[in-house]
Amino acid sequence: MAVTAPALFGHDPAFEPMLTCDRALGGVGRKIRVLNAIAWPVELEERFLQGWRAGNPALPQPATMPVPLDAEIATLDTLMRGLDRGHPIGNWLYKSAWSYRVAARMLGQIGQPGFTRCSVLLYGRPDTQYRNQVVNNADAARQMLAITDDLIDRELLTPVPCDIPADVFAQRLREKIAPFFVHDEVEVVLDPSLASKATASSSRVRIRATAMFSEEDLEQLTQHEAYIHTATLLNGKHQPHLRTLGLGAPRTTRTQEGPGDVRRDHHRRHGYRAPAARGPARADGAGRAGRRRLHRRVQGFP
Repeated sequence: MAVTAPALFGHDPAFEPMLTCDRALGGVGRKIRVLNAIAWPVELEERFLQGWRAGNPALPQPATMPVPLDAEIATLDTLMRGLDRGHPIGNWLYKSAWSYRVAARMLGQIGQPGFTRCSVLLYGRPDTQYRNQVVNNADAARQMLAITDDLIDRELLTPVPCDIPADVFAQRLREKIAPFFVHDEVEVVLDPSLASKATASSSRVRIRATAMFSEEDLEQLTQHEAYIHTATLLNGKHQPHLRTLGLGAPRTTRTQEGPGDVRRDHHRRHGYRAPAARGPARADGAGRAGRRRLHRRVQGFP
């Protein structure tokens, strides 16, 4: 069904088909849920850590079940063919639809080489040097690790203990973000099944119920989850014209995951990941084991 262009856009007939496309794109985009499809069960981490502490580590074996999204891909193809890329809004919608299409193809190839190819299209590689960079992310990560290794070796950084229980942390986070979200209700809820420490949507920030948190976590998760993820989604939802601005299209991930990262341990964890993932197509056991060892090192395990 066609959508009438609002008065803000004047009487340009080009807007109406784009607004109709925007509504359709929002509907199909909600069905392409990347994190839900690739999330690891908490039990895998618990089993791995038990083996690690017992001196018998075994690589996790997550299920690799492709998610068929053929109907969504066909809908996106139709939408993309109907968009005027010569118009700035049409071009913006096209790029968003393209990113949803790549994400859908990626999820349909979980456990296969095509997953990596689609992932690189969406999120890039750490050894790619972009036009506005003087070094690539992998080299920058090595420099950051070398600097912080030196600070740690000389005991110039005070250890930051993770000693705040999740329920206490959640209450402190509620109190910290309440003065900001005065026009919207944003919940902070505990989730025992969450694999990461926190995730955010437009209406809630979820905290892993079994995790312990630090003082640095409070500032970082306030900035990143609440003031970036949640606030961006709410900002998009509050404008009345383009509904897709209230969704997190896959092509925005690289931008969204950069700002607000102020924890030094978080920097170091990503610093280890960038060189480890330099060859993303590598799937041999030694490569996975090496990456797992790097990830555990930065989190304080032997």
